[in-house]
Amino acid sequence: MAQLVGSSCVLCRDRIADILEGEFCSQCGNPVHRRCARRDSGSLGVCALCGSDPTAAAEIRKLEEEQRRVVVPYGPLPGDDIIRTVRTFRWGYFLFGGIVIMMIGICLGVAPEFRSDPRQFSIEDLLPAIAACVVGGVMVLLAVVGMKQK
Repeated sequence: MAQLVGSSCVLCRDRIADILEGEFCSQCGNPVHRRCARRDSGSLGVCALCGSDPTAAAEIRKLEEEQRRVVVPYGPLPGDDIIRTVRTFRWGYFLFGGIVIMMIGICLGVAPEFRSDPRQFSIEDLLPAIAACVVGGVMVLLAVVGMKQK
């Protein structure tokens, strides 16, 4: 459905500023100012209610549609480099955190002070170390994949 406010009057070609200033003709559907509407009943090629020429109205609508089209620029938009930098730093922190968690897991698995019996290895003592390495590895993997995305 067409919008009345902001469209051009088919008779004077000025913009219709508000709904009280103009109307759509009930016969031809063209936007006209109330002050511009002419009640011609006998002229050929014009609307009997508003006095507009239907071919001229179609041309005006076509021009308005061309003016309303928004051209989207191709390529980088302003601020894209800042957004890319912020995303890289976020993934960098994620990568760093994953590496730190993996190092903690390695320390838990290797250091004898963290085992129940320092002279022997048991699977119960290695579970926290394995879990930390897995979580850190997943974080590193996610960070690498996230950094590669644009």
